[in-house]
Amino acid sequence: IQRLRSSLAQNRGVLVLGPLFSRSVTGLDLDLYLDEMPAHLSDGSGWENIGRQDRLRLLTTDLGEDRVRNDLAEHFPSIEALGDLSLPFQEKLLKLPFSSIVDIDFHDLTGAVLKSTGQRFRYICDDEDLVAQSQRLPGEKDVIKLRGDLWLGDSAISVESVRERLMKNPGLHRHLQGLLSDGPLVLYGFSADDPTLHLIREIFAPLSGTTFVCVRLTNHIWRRFWTAAG
Repeated sequence: IQRLRSSLAQNRGVLVLGPLFSRSVTGLDLDLYLDEMPAHLSDGSGWENIGRQDRLRLLTTDLGEDRVRNDLAEHFPSIEALGDLSLPFQEKLLKLPFSSIVDIDFHDLTGAVLKSTGQRFRYICDDEDLVAQSQRLPGEKDVIKLRGDLWLGDSAISVESVRERLMKNPGLHRHLQGLLSDGPLVLYGFSADDPTLHLIREIFAPLSGTTFVCVRLTNHIWRRFWTAAG
């Protein structure tokens, strides 16, 4: 805890935001979109019995990633509209002086909160952004969109496509590797079985020795799992 406090006092540290960060915000429920999609599939049978990631896999397989990206871009509110929808706890969390925020979500709630609270930030989505914005300005935060920018048409939909995207952007991969290994690192807004959380652990291990995983535990054995995972 002390190392995290010291790092934040120096405007250092990395915050990784998972899908539960946006819970309770109107219009940001991905499942509302997914629940409507069986009617658009060539075979929607068994849809109610599969999880979110498998639903995304079936959607991109049947409809294609471009169609799903376009659907999601229409489903989620714009960054301007989101500025009025954020909750106090989200504003309080993003006001903490983390120098880098890794955003796992499709939408732009993180950017909207930073804008509405008067904070300076830059988006980093790929290797080109790292080259074009090689120097961070004083007082500026990095918001790294792990999936890419949904509205620019390059967002990774499934967990597998997130992995592929990192392979296509080795500079971004190295940048993230350095951030997540140096830390201190706080992972917030994940369920214990979230596949993106497990992907981060797999791809970027070893993570910082000062890592806090803030997860919603549906089974206390998960606590033993994550403790054993380091």
